Amino acid sequence: MFKIRRFFVTMIVMSACLSSLTAVIKKEVYPFGALSETGDMTILTLQDWPVGKVNVTEKRLLLKKTNALPVLKVTKGVDSTVAVSSLGFTPGVPVTYTFEHSEKALKEEITFVPNRLFVKSSIDNALIEATLTLESPVTYDLDLEGFGKEELTLKSISYDEVLESKFPINEKSMTMYMPGVIGKKGGISRLSFTRPSGEVLKLELPWGLEWLKYNLYYDENGRPKSITEHPEFQKESPEIVEYFNSKR
Repeated sequence: MFKIRRFFVTMIVMSACLSSLTAVIKKEVYPFGALSETGDMTILTLQDWPVGKVNVTEKRLLLKKTNALPVLKVTKGVDSTVAVSSLGFTPGVPVTYTFEHSEKALKEEITFVPNRLFVKSSIDNALIEATLTLESPVTYDLDLEGFGKEELTLKSISYDEVLESKFPINEKSMTMYMPGVIGKKGGISRLSFTRPSGEVLKLELPWGLEWLKYNLYYDENGRPKSITEHPEFQKESPEIVEYFNSKR
């Protein structure tokens, strides 16, 4: 069986920072966008950690097991840095990285979404971001920020199910959304938020089998492709291939 490869890069960068009494993990996000070969990049920097080896693990919400990643070696005057590409991560799904010093009583965790699922207004600072919080039943948190005191009209379409509702929001609001449809193993829920100004903000939330297409492999040219395009996958999983060829 072929292997799915993950975009994971470990780097060591020089740091001119003065040491402090508290070891921290600094997170920086570089939104290169969909046209980039690496996707968006999240940089995790271990600042002011004691010299020695640091064990790193990765736990994704949609995976049952915790993956051990390459051990980081912290040396004096040098910060160890992990770069995480958004490629290969399902949109809106959080991942937790755990850093544990092999000799010191030091363990830190950081949870973030490498491949954010959000939509931004073109007229102001309004933003809606979806984050998966539960795999079964599939549940997303919808965080709404930068709005005024207004009423939104929400329309959701999942297969033949069409729902519409109105709800008032403030500058910062949150709601939950469950996209699952009875009798279906996966799909795409299409949401539209209509504002009083007439602006429409749209999101597409994948769920179930739809998540599979975000797992990647490298083709013979070294280019990342969806695992659903792999010849062996299509041979071994015809029912899933049928799903991806269907209207959803």
